[in-house]
Amino acid sequence: MKGEIRYLLGKEVEVVAHGIIYRGRLIEVGIEEVYLKGDAGWITLMTPDIEDIRESGAKKRDKTVVD
Repeated sequence: MKGEIRYLLGKEVEVVAHGIIYRGRLIEVGIEEVYLKGDAGWITLMTPDIEDIRESGAKKRDKTVVD
């Protein structure tokens, strides 16, 4: 998991939380929060709420990056 997250840092990603897809540049993944820089500003999501993190344009996966 850590290797996949490091690979995505600084890239445009899609983060799924509570069934909503958030898009932006992945800045940081912490124990409690995930930070994205979106077009309209900063997006902060609670890490336990995240269902999936994937590179923008990637197909939905069966296994999530964040467990």
